[in-house]
Amino acid sequence: MAEESAALSDRQMQQIEDWFSGKGVEPRCSQCQRTQMSTFSLAAVSFITEEGTASTQRATTLLPIICDNCAHVEWFLPSQMGMDV
Repeated sequence: MAEESAALSDRQMQQIEDWFSGKGVEPRCSQCQRTQMSTFSLAAVSFITEEGTASTQRATTLLPIICDNCAHVEWFLPSQMGMDV
C-alpha cells in the first residue's frame, strides 16, 4: 500500500536516465512493448503484516515507471540504481 510520494528532482531524473543508458537499455513496457514510459515520483511502500495492516517498521522506497500507452507499472529499487532518495 503506497503511503506517500515525493516529486523527483532534476538530479534524480538525470540519475534514472544515466542508469538506463549505462545499462544499454531503453525502458520498454513488458506488456505492450511500447517505449513511451513516464515517471514523476518515488513511492514509500509499506509491507502488509499477517494481520492485514500496514507495517510501520517495514517499508521501502520504490520508483514506478509507467507505460503511457497501457498504464502498466514496473517497479525499480532506487537504492540499487544509485539514486538519491
